[in-house]
Amino acid sequence: MAIRHLLFGLAVTTAEAVQWAVIAAGSKEWMNYRHQANACHAYHVLRSKGIAKDNIIHFNFDDLAENKKNPFPGKVFNRPDPTGPGEDVYAGCHIDYKEGDVTAENFLRVLSGEGEGKVLQSTADDDIFIYFVGHGVAGMSQFPNLIGVGELPGSAVHKVELHDTLRKMHEKRMFRSIVYYLETCHSASMFEDIDVPNVYAVTSANATESGWGTYCHGDGDGTLDMINGQSFHTCLGDLFGVSWMENNEAVDITEQTLKDQYDVILLRNNKSHTLRFGDRSVSTETVADFMGGDVKGLHGVHLKGAHHVPGVDPLSSAVSADDMELKRLQRELSSATSAVRRAALQQELVAEMQMRHAVESVYRRMVEMAFPGDSKKQSDVWNAQAKPNHPICEMHAYHAIVGHCAHQFSTQSSFPL
Repeated sequence: MAIRHLLFGLAVTTAEAVQWAVIAAGSKEWMNYRHQANACHAYHVLRSKGIAKDNIIHFNFDDLAENKKNPFPGKVFNRPDPTGPGEDVYAGCHIDYKEGDVTAENFLRVLSGEGEGKVLQSTADDDIFIYFVGHGVAGMSQFPNLIGVGELPGSAVHKVELHDTLRKMHEKRMFRSIVYYLETCHSASMFEDIDVPNVYAVTSANATESGWGTYCHGDGDGTLDMINGQSFHTCLGDLFGVSWMENNEAVDITEQTLKDQYDVILLRNNKSHTLRFGDRSVSTETVADFMGGDVKGLHGVHLKGAHHVPGVDPLSSAVSADDMELKRLQRELSSATSAVRRAALQQELVAEMQMRHAVESVYRRMVEMAFPGDSKKQSDVWNAQAKPNHPICEMHAYHAIVGHCAHQFSTQSSFPL
């Protein structure tokens, strides 16, 4: 479609701006259910507001729907419905990159608009929305561990790589503006010192803290991870993503600025520090400019748009990502009635504690090797929060630890990261 206007008496034709989106869930396995569920929900939210299917590129490992732990095979949910059927976000959730294709390399290639497969084909007139949800450490956004899929044991995007890619996109005139929502632990570390024009980023946590899951199995009646009476024994969503998506479903985003939405997220995602980076002038534009401006929603898009489950508060069921698996095991053990089930859970809990001990032992040993005999320096390093400014060294260290320590702990869990 084109827009025609008059300039000095001459008819001029210019291309109409197009909205593009990249959604990436950077994890796999049932313990990380919330990441893929958030991603599928995000896909439906953007589609329902009018972004074309061909303009959304979706990374999702896709190992939930048919997972043996799934009480509703073939379905995925992003919010509870303790006594009802829930809303399946997997139905109609189109995924472009699955399993072994969900890698840092492919993610950066897609953003750059390079190589084979579905990539961004945006122009200087277009707006791009990027949503990444998963695990992160200082200066890195992690992708799934691909052991058993024939690939590397670890894959991550470093802060420097991300900034370089965004800079390349700017030089190639691939966007008018970019809005990047990043939901990981330590997410602010990915955008500190960002200097790419017209890029605006919102992060779910500061550079030193973990993110938070929500709709988790609660300490009270335990219904906050339930669909129709069945508990999922995991968190159905992540708090930051649930906050912006449920906001998009609840209000007219053609009348809400990105700054307005930031204020909403700030209130709801109050277990960690939601922060903003980059070009603040972009935040004066409406949410609809980047996430779809169809007020009524598209006919036939799957989600009904219900944004609230009566009696369910996302904050009351929030759990820190670092302790999510430990708390799950403790809660399940406390409520287990079968002797066989209790014994199995006790074994899992012992394994979890052993894993945590192994992680700390590896790190302490590294510090001791770096500063032998200097307990003061070791203590300083152990408690330091250094900025990620040495990408080659840091990425080598990351791949070495993930690869050589895979038999001791899984980096699909937040605590080892």
